[in-house]
This record gives sequence, C-alpha cells and structure tokens, in this order.
Amino acid sequence: MREFYSLRILDRFQGALEAASYDYGLLRKILQVQLTMDSRRVPAILSRTRKGRNNASLGVDHNAFIRSLWFYALLGAIVIPVVMMTRHILFFMSSGMAILMFLVMLSMISDFSSVLLDIRDRTLLATKPVPTKTIAMARTLHIGIYLSLMTAALSAPALVTAIIGHGITFFLVLAAMLVLMDLLIMALTALFYFLILRYFDGERLKDFINYVQIGLSMMMTIGYQLVGHSFQLFKTHIVFHPAWWQLVIPPLWFGAVFEVLFSHPRGSEVFVLAALALVVPAVVYGLYLRSMPAFERRLEKLAATSKQTGHLSQAWQSLYSTLFCRNPVERQAFVFGAAMMTRERDFKLKVYPMLTMAILFPLIMMVNASPHHLMQGLSSSHWYLSIYFLGLVIPSAVVMMQSSQYYKAAWIYQTTPLPSSALLHKGVLKACLGRLILPVYLVETVIFIAIFGPGIWMNLIVAYAATWLLAVIAVLAAPQNLPFSVPYQMAQQRQTYLFFLFGALSLGFAAIQYAASLVPFGLYGYFVVLVIVTAWSWRKVFGIPASVQ
Repeated sequence: MREFYSLRILDRFQGALEAASYDYGLLRKILQVQLTMDSRRVPAILSRTRKGRNNASLGVDHNAFIRSLWFYALLGAIVIPVVMMTRHILFFMSSGMAILMFLVMLSMISDFSSVLLDIRDRTLLATKPVPTKTIAMARTLHIGIYLSLMTAALSAPALVTAIIGHGITFFLVLAAMLVLMDLLIMALTALFYFLILRYFDGERLKDFINYVQIGLSMMMTIGYQLVGHSFQLFKTHIVFHPAWWQLVIPPLWFGAVFEVLFSHPRGSEVFVLAALALVVPAVVYGLYLRSMPAFERRLEKLAATSKQTGHLSQAWQSLYSTLFCRNPVERQAFVFGAAMMTRERDFKLKVYPMLTMAILFPLIMMVNASPHHLMQGLSSSHWYLSIYFLGLVIPSAVVMMQSSQYYKAAWIYQTTPLPSSALLHKGVLKACLGRLILPVYLVETVIFIAIFGPGIWMNLIVAYAATWLLAVIAVLAAPQNLPFSVPYQMAQQRQTYLFFLFGALSLGFAAIQYAASLVPFGLYGYFVVLVIVTAWSWRKVFGIPASVQ
C-alpha cells in the first residue's frame, strides 16, 4: 500500500498519540487501509473518463481525488471579492465565512456520513484485539483528512487573496478560523448523530439520518440569509445591529474575530461573538473526543434492521397509479419505482435536499426582493413564476432514479417477461412525478396562494403541466439506462450539464407563461397547447406498440 503524505505528517505526532494511550501502529495501519480504499473510488466528475476508470481498477492512490479538487477550488472563487474588501470587515468576513461554511457543508453532505457511520470494518476489527479507542481515533483522523482536503480546496482562492491583499497576519488568522470551522462542523455533526443513536436503531435510524442531513442543508441556507439580514445598508455605511439570535450564527463568530483584530470594534457584543469563535469549537470538539468510544459502540445499531409500515403512503400510491397508469405493467412499474425511491437512502440523500431548496429559494428571493413590505410588494408582482425552480430538480431526479446501491440486481429485468421496457420507464417516471414532484408542488401552491391570492391558480396549473414536459425532455437528455440499474457514480456524470440546461429551459418556460398571461385568454390557450405537446411528447418518447397498451 502507498505511503500517503498525510500519514507521514501524522508520524510527527506519534509521541503525542502514544502518550494519550493510543496504539499508534494499529492506528496507522487502519488509517492507511481506509485511505487506500478511498483512493480507489473515482470521483463522479472524473468517472466518465477512461483514465479515471483505469485508475480505479489499478488502485492508483489518491490521484483521482486530488485532480477532482480543482472543481471545489472553482466554487470557492466566489469568495474572492468578499475577502478583498477592507472596509466593514465584520460584514464581509462574516459573509465570506458563511459562504465557505455553506460550501463545505454542501460538499460534505453526501459523503461525510458514509465515513462517520461506516461499519464495514467492524466485521474484521471487532474479532481482533483492537481497542475501541484506537478505532474511534482512526475514524476521526480519516474524517479530518477528508474534510481538510475539501476545505483547503474550497478556501484556496480566499487564502491567496488574503495573503496578497492583506498580508501574512490576515492569512494566518483566516487559516486558523477555517481550522476552527472544520472542527465545529465535524464535532457538531458527530455529536448530533450520537444523540440520534441513543434513541433510534436499524432502518429507522438510517432514514432519520437522511432527514438530518437534509435539515442541515436547509439550516445552512437559512443561516446564510440570516448573516446578510444582521446588517443594514445605509448609502455607503453598513450598520451592525446586535441581537440575541446572532449568538447561534457561527459565521458571525468568525467574522467578529477579524473585526477585533483588524478594525475598531464598537460594543461588547463583538468581543462576545469573537470569544465564541474560539471557545465553542474547542469545547464541542473536546466533547466529541470524549464520546468517541461510546459512539463506536452505538454504531452497532446500524447493522440492525426493522420493518417499516406506511399504509397511508401505500394507499396514496395505489390511488395515483390507478389514475395515471392505464396499463397493469406500467402500474406495477409505478409501485416499484415509488417503493425504490422511498427506501433508497442514497437516493433520498441526493434528491431530497434539492426538493427542499426548490421550496426555500423562491421564498428567499422574494424576501430579498421586498424585505420590508413583503405582502404588499409581492401580491401584485409575477414572482409566482419562481415556482419554475422546481424544474431544476427534475433532471437530477430522473438521472438519480436510474441508479441504486443494489444495481447488481438489475439482472432481474432480463428474466422478467416485460412486453416493452418503455412501460417500465414510463411507470417509474410517473412515480417520480407523483412521489417526489407533486407533494413539493402542492406545498408551494399553498404558500404561493397565501402570498399572491387565489387569482394565480391558473398559472400554477400551467406550471405543473410544464413539469410533465420537462420530465420528458429530461429523459431524452439523461443517459439511457434502465431504472435503478447503475451505481450512483455513473448516474451523477451529467448532472452539472443538465442543471444548466434545465435552468435555461425553466427560465424559458416562465418567460413564455409570462408573455401568455399578458394576452386576454392567452394563458388558457397556452395551457391547451402545452397539454397537447406534452401528450404527444410522452407518446413519442415512450412509443409502445398498440398490442401492449
């Protein structure tokens, strides 16, 4: 196995680890195996290339992951203008740290728990005289290495800007704040999972963890907005208004450190926030280190399984499939697709956060557009067309419903006497629209009617009809694979391209609907045309012989 550079750095701390009663030889060997296995998983952005697949098959260490870090550095470049600012340093550095925290959490949301909650090595290690404390520390260092590389890539543009624009001292302070940020993110997530492990087990626990991760993405999005609303802009002056709820906004803590060191803070509130940036990460991480052995023991619950019941969900699926699926084979494909999307935790982890964002982003945009007179300013506007944000979810859902952690079981398709694979695709796509898109759309409909009034009902119906046409376009643009037949790495290859494509398409549909609403009865005429085009597109794409209809 390869001698990783991170392990050579770890060797310098051998004495300290042994003084803390860790078996360093075993610790190093476990970590080396974990890093080797990680290096053989090719990142999604490289998995489409032949070279990337060859690296995976040959076990080339860490090169694929290192080459993928340029993408995160590109994302982190959006912080450069914020770090360049010299005035109002509390506002700009709080905003910069909020962006970096958001990016780190968003980047780690799918992979962090797979490392933290990995119990595959327990089958081997639990039968050997390996101390639980050593296993727990290996897990912590494994997570720390992964998180450090991710953060270093995301923050590299900000660090370069800091040292060029503000000097070495500013650079060192920013680097220290990033380290504290990583400690806080890792420790809080682990402690939260530890709390869940005390009260849940088996499949329910795993599903609950999915919802926790979805909630984290929502919290980071809302927290980013709270940072901006902590300040008010008056001409050329940015005014900070202290409030009690700012004590739970970590980006403000880190921004306050820069205010204390490089500006002239006014009021004791800034010093309190700066102190929290130093104290809270250290305290929380200390609690995490103390709870690691107990956390390892709690992980055994992940191996347990439990039956889940969902009579209401099954009744709804039966009703929806009966209404929208005329063919019995298509109806069974609908039930199969709905069950897979409900039970596949990886699918929910990758798609559900986007569904929540489809609800949050229109509301955030509307609040930012009219922060002081929300209801009065929006009721007469056309912001209800922001419901087309839901169109950005459709391609990702269509692509992800082709993948599964049990993709090797796709051989069952070859043994099943299906009259046409089109029936399978059609039923699963309708399950996607009914099981995922429709509930989110109904929630947005209630919210939008409360804001804009019942007069927009026709606009909402037209927008939902457009989602069915967007779904067909997504099928044409996505890779042509049978449902749940490929691993997730392959299914994610074209998501970036599809995201920008459907962003443009959603904007185009919204523009057409807006233009149609300006013409008398134009919206009704557009709806009729849209339904005709959508029906024709579904029949054309899922061209099924008449004998099997």
